[in-house]
Amino acid sequence: MIQIKQAITDTDSVGRILVTITAIIVAAGLIWALGRNTLHNQQYQQVEQFIAQALRLEGRPEPFDPWRDLAPLTNPPPPTHRQQALAEAQRAAVADPDNITIQSQLGRAALLANQPELAIPAFSVAAAQQPDSPLRWFELGLAYERLAPPLTVSEPEERFWELRAPPAQQWALAAPLLPASWWQTDEPITRSVIVGDRLTLHASLPITPTTLIFWMGSQTAQATTYRIRFGDQIIGEYELPATAPGWQPATLDLGKWAGQTIELDLESDDTQAGWGDVQLIPADEVRCALVDCRQRAQAAWQHGGYTVDQFLQAGTVAFRQQQFTDALVWYQRATLLGADTASAMWYLRYLVTNSHNALAQSITIDHGWVNEELPLRAWFAWGVFLRQEQRVEEAEHAFRRAITVPITDPAARWRLSEAYRHLGLTLWDQNRLAEALPYLAEAVNLNPYSAWAHIHYGKVLYLVDPERIDEVKVSFTSALTLDPSPITWQNLIEFWQWMKQSAEVKALCEQAHSQGIVIDKECQE
Repeated sequence: MIQIKQAITDTDSVGRILVTITAIIVAAGLIWALGRNTLHNQQYQQVEQFIAQALRLEGRPEPFDPWRDLAPLTNPPPPTHRQQALAEAQRAAVADPDNITIQSQLGRAALLANQPELAIPAFSVAAAQQPDSPLRWFELGLAYERLAPPLTVSEPEERFWELRAPPAQQWALAAPLLPASWWQTDEPITRSVIVGDRLTLHASLPITPTTLIFWMGSQTAQATTYRIRFGDQIIGEYELPATAPGWQPATLDLGKWAGQTIELDLESDDTQAGWGDVQLIPADEVRCALVDCRQRAQAAWQHGGYTVDQFLQAGTVAFRQQQFTDALVWYQRATLLGADTASAMWYLRYLVTNSHNALAQSITIDHGWVNEELPLRAWFAWGVFLRQEQRVEEAEHAFRRAITVPITDPAARWRLSEAYRHLGLTLWDQNRLAEALPYLAEAVNLNPYSAWAHIHYGKVLYLVDPERIDEVKVSFTSALTLDPSPITWQNLIEFWQWMKQSAEVKALCEQAHSQGIVIDKECQE
């Protein structure tokens, strides 16, 4: 019996010891976890401070908005804060690789440092761990998009190369493999493919660095050798293994022939070889092309549930805020999702660069306007330009096109009024006064608060029918009420002088004097 009691006592002691040890372990674990979380929180806060300091130096002190485009920081060297932010974010991500917040922070720091190749794996981890978050997919798409060169606002260039080959076919093969940490869609990539064992490419190369890129692919699983010849010299040779799972990229630097006209022979040892998306591109676009960065951005955004309308709406908001470059970027994204934004893109390029060639391109294409306001604005601007160039018949066509734009937004009525007014003035330029009058009347009807609509309607009304002088004076009085500036008084006085109506000149001069407006030259003659 004593032995049994001793055993029970020993068992109780062991139990208490085990409980004590367990409690110590749990407490230690809690302390460690708390310390770990504190450390990670400190790292997170430190990265945020570096990012905030870098943004302040850039003149961007506003709070971080995860939905806002993360434009790279451009401060001149030394870019200390953004480098420190990126380094700290990388250390934090290594210490806690499964932390979605830290991975997203690393991606943001990498984008601000203009290193999208570091942002992509970070955002890939975040999207994989939180696949139901639209924000994660937006960030990932943004990183893939950033691999592309900055959106240009240059003039359209004539194509400087020509591929002499049979008609293209459409092949859908597996996408090229990316680094293991990069997210990629399982969807195949469709390319325009030339099938044949001999093609000829003729090019007048620009002086800027240019690269030939194409994609090797096979529908027969046959190993194939691709060669690029310049005359008798082989300047590029590439192997497509029989086991290649899909598209394989190939590039050739043509920098040594910059500024020259060359002819290249593209040969293979298989008549069924596929040459996919053969093109000459600027050298700085190669890294984007090799990973199909725009297609992957599109796929990421679609995974996040984004739609064309959402991106178009974001572009329109930026446009309304006069942020035309930002609007251009959003419309570009909408294009990746399948929207037709052709004319809208060119018109925005015009607003950014003030290039009338870009404006002409927008109205020549005349589709993909995105909303009703853009074609009205573009055709009106084009008409004004043509009228300044004294190309009045072309200007008339532009203004007539502008007034056919269906306008449903009341806020755009004033701009439509201006289109009618300028059409009337263009007809006046051609001495077609009777035709001009109803357009000027409609300009007043659309915007009765436009002083110049009243002025031009009154002038043409008098030229068409001087007997209606009382109506003319009513229009002029309305204009002076709306805009009693010296310019308005002077313009109307000069008109009556031109019409040799001395009584009207005298009356306006007296009215101007009584209101303290000095019109010296016109009223002293």
